Amino acid sequence: NYVTIGIIAEHTELKDWYKGMGFVEGESKRFPDLPFGVTVMSYEISRSCRQYATSDVVEGVSDLCR
Repeated sequence: NYVTIGIIAEHTELKDWYKGMGFVEGESKRFPDLPFGVTVMSYEISRSCRQYATSDVVEGVSDLCR
């Protein structure tokens, strides 16, 4: 399971912050109605569960952490 977000592609400080939080940079796109490019970033939820939660907590959080 993943969380996917879109950020302003040119905002390198924000992009670096998300990368530091474990997000992975995906493709960048331009949309005709927006004055900026959009970069898609994703984060694996189960990775967060394994990294930060104890095993007893992971067992109680349905299938998200498996």
